[in-house]
Parts: sequence; structure tokens; C-alpha cells
Amino acid sequence: MKANNRTSPTSHPSGDLTPVSEQTLRLRAAGVAAMRDVLLESGVTEYRLGTGALLGLYRDGDFIPWDWDVGFDICAIQLRTRINQIRDNAASAGFAPNLLKRTALNLKVDFSHPGGYFELLGWRKDSLGRRRRPNMVLPRMIWEPSTEVSIRGVTVTTYADIERYLEHFYGEWRTPIRSRQNDIYMNKNARKKDRLDRILTKILRARTGD
Repeated sequence: MKANNRTSPTSHPSGDLTPVSEQTLRLRAAGVAAMRDVLLESGVTEYRLGTGALLGLYRDGDFIPWDWDVGFDICAIQLRTRINQIRDNAASAGFAPNLLKRTALNLKVDFSHPGGYFELLGWRKDSLGRRRRPNMVLPRMIWEPSTEVSIRGVTVTTYADIERYLEHFYGEWRTPIRSRQNDIYMNKNARKKDRLDRILTKILRARTGD
């Protein structure tokens, strides 16, 4: 169920929240363009730029300088069915595989890059049209529709109602919070366990002995 192949990215400080260099931010923007192209070349049509990268872009017009990763939210079915092609194309584009974590219904893939960590986060669609990760939920009206934004000259797809997305995940998103602990910076309304995924994952792990 879970595979680890860790490498050390060049811009993931282990302790403090010291801002990264301008050169790293330029590399991060190049990484966004490269990962966008990897997804499109791999047949992924339903993705969104999210998390801290979108927060920084909307609030400050740029990446958050002390942030360490870029998150792409992806339809779980597309991520699961195209994961091998994504990993091959990402390797060709200069990304190193860092972590692959599977549950029964979802998937998360991390890559390291000179610009930082890049996370591909699968979001499964439940019976009510909500999108779910193992410990998070996103209302249907936030996921749909999408729009395009530009960060450091790189055009990428994201959520159409960005403020609603940010309010859902961060609450008072206009006030910067310098922390790596998601229970501090993330709104509790966004944190909700996917019980069906947890149950099916336990059953599958019991059967496979993983």
C-alpha cells in the first residue's frame, strides 16, 4: 500500500521557516510549468493548483517565501490510472520520486525538484459530489468550475472561486501564519476523515498483510 523512495530536495529546510532565495522561487515557477506539462502529457485533464501556492499567489501575488512545497489537486481516478505515466514523464522533466502513498480509494505522490517539493494529491468524488482525501473534504461547489491563473508568468489551472477555497482551508487566510503544522494553519472545517476509505484500506491491508 505504501512505497517510499526518499531523496533530499534542495529547498526543504528541516527546521526553521527562513525564506528561500529568489533563485529557488524562480526554479519553483519553472517546476510548476514543468509539472503542469507532465500532467497534461500524461492525460490528466482534471487538476487544480492548490494549498499554499494558491494562497501565496492570491494574497501576495507570489509564492510564500518560507513555504516548501507546491500542491496539485487531482481527480483521484485520473491520478490512480495514470500514475506510471506521470512518474515516467516527471522523471524525464527533472523530478525525483520522493514518496508514493496509497489508500484503498486514493493516492498521494511527492516529487523533489530544485524548486522544492511537488505534491500530487488525489481527491476522490463521493456520492454527494464532494471531493475527499483521507483526512480532508472539499465541497462540490468549490471544486467546480475551474479557471486559469498566472504565477511568475506560468499559466496554470486552479479553482474558480479562490476566496471560497481559501476560506474553506485556512479560515482567516489574509493573515499569514508561519507554521508547518496543519492543525495550526488549516481550518478545522476542512479536516474530516474519509471513513469509507479508512474502512476499505484496513480491509485491504488485512488481506495483503501490508
